[in-house]
Amino acid sequence: MNKADSARKPYLDLTWLLRTFAQPADVQFDLYCSFTGVADDLASDFETAILHKGDGFLDRNPDIKAFDKLLEKHFGQPEYWTEEALKHDPFWEQLRIEAAAILGMRGISKLPPDPLNITFVQADEEPDGALATLKALARKMLSR
Repeated sequence: MNKADSARKPYLDLTWLLRTFAQPADVQFDLYCSFTGVADDLASDFETAILHKGDGFLDRNPDIKAFDKLLEKHFGQPEYWTEEALKHDPFWEQLRIEAAAILGMRGISKLPPDPLNITFVQADEEPDGALATLKALARKMLSR
């Protein structure tokens, strides 16, 4: 994702993300509302937050830069971004330890942050179902 793309997407606070990384898998699932793809979303949201910190941020924060490099080392390797990996892979345990260390060095709580305030709507493919309603609402909002 480039900086222009990330500017259009809302992003999460870096502290929220680091506190989430520091949690066990079951808490991470709860924080992301048990949504599938938590591992991938967590890493993607972290990268987006870093982009929004601006040029030089990673150079001024070598511990966060090392954390980012650890994530990048496993990008493109699907076996690290599954629910099973999030629960059991040593890579994720290392991320948890590193995130907790970053928080500790800054005196930031390692307790879980508040969950995302997101409501997921299950949409069906029926013409009169929720998906059709959402599409109609989107068209109306875009036509303004």
